Amino acid sequence: MLNKEYNREGKLIKSIYYCSTGEMRKKIYYRSDGKTIYYVVKYNISTGKEKERIFYRLDGKTINFIHCFNLNTGDYAKTNYLFL
Repeated sequence: MLNKEYNREGKLIKSIYYCSTGEMRKKIYYRSDGKTIYYVVKYNISTGKEKERIFYRLDGKTINFIHCFNLNTGDYAKTNYLFL
């Protein structure tokens, strides 16, 4: 399932994806233009906690860095930087 949220100007703010059992799988947040991806949050379906948060460069296609979280507690664990 997919749920989309828009701002007052009608631009897309975020898309939320759910699995068939209703648990949240991931959220995609968009920049102010409503088209370019800012970051994606992926969730651990069994615990409901954040698994990773992937940030994109201004082009919305190239990954800049990834925040990783502890799968059991959801606490921040580390950041992986991707250099081109």
